Amino acid sequence: MKTFFRAKFALFPLAVFITLIAYVSSTIAITSGFSVALVVCAWRLYSGQIKNFEIAVLAVFAALAVGIFLAPGLVGPVAIPLAFAGFSAYAVTTVLLRQPWTSEFSRAAYPQQAGDSPLFVRINMILSALWALLFLLLALAHMLSAGLIVTYGIVVVGAFASIFGPRWARRMHR
Repeated sequence: MKTFFRAKFALFPLAVFITLIAYVSSTIAITSGFSVALVVCAWRLYSGQIKNFEIAVLAVFAALAVGIFLAPGLVGPVAIPLAFAGFSAYAVTTVLLRQPWTSEFSRAAYPQQAGDSPLFVRINMILSALWALLFLLLALAHMLSAGLIVTYGIVVVGAFASIFGPRWARRMHR
């Protein structure tokens, strides 16, 4: 459970952005998301605990900031789907490189030898691929204005899979 919340902390800039975009301009929301991502990365870098996913979140918000500056009429209306598409692209890339992004967060919860096991790697490959799909579904849900029930449903599925999936997989492996 702690691992799930560590990963969600990395998404705090997204929460700020999505909350603000409902009330202020997309430029302010994107700038705020970028600023929070920058603070998160600076703090985590200072503490020696920065994760690649936190850097990816910063990169997504940096790309959105450049996009809103160069083409506000194009980027503004689809900023949320673009953010989720960026996270999905990052997650897919980590799976293709066989360096699943979820392992950075879950490795802290397990001893070193467990973190190097084939089961650990397999579980994290599955979780990273699942989140790539969920981020893509969130992008589509926002693009299609599917509503809160759909978006919350997608997040709840991801949360349950992230929290209970590894435990279930370890039990099945024994």
